[in-house]
Amino acid sequence: MEAAKSTDALMAYLNDSPYGNWMIGQSAHLSKENRSTFVRGMKRGLPYVANKKMFLSRLKFSVKSNYCRTLDYDCWMNDFMAAYKSEVILSDEGYEIIRSRYEREITDFIEEQTALHGGNENDE
Repeated sequence: MEAAKSTDALMAYLNDSPYGNWMIGQSAHLSKENRSTFVRGMKRGLPYVANKKMFLSRLKFSVKSNYCRTLDYDCWMNDFMAAYKSEVILSDEGYEIIRSRYEREITDFIEEQTALHGGNENDE
C-alpha cells in the first residue's frame, strides 16, 4: 500500500477520512518518540487493510490507548471477534500474516478465554 511508504503519504491517507483532522491533530502533538511509535505501528498494519472505514475506527482507539504500538494485533483481534464479514479490517492474507506474527499471544488469549468461559461442550 502506498500510504505505508512515507510519513507524508500516511498523513495524506489519514486526511482522506472522517477522522483525518483529528488524527493529524493528534499526531502533531505527539512527542518525537510517540510519533515514531505511531508511524511504525501504522506501517505494520496498513499494508493489510481491506476495509478503510473499519481500520480508521480502530486506529482512533489505538492512538488513544498506545500510539498504535499494537495496531496490527488490535486489527487482527477485531477481525477474530467480528460477528459479520462487513466488520473485518484485514485482507485474508493480512489476517494470516498478522496471526503468524503474534502466534504466541493469540494462542495465550484463546486459551485464557477458553478457561474463563468454558470451551469443552462435552462436560454436560
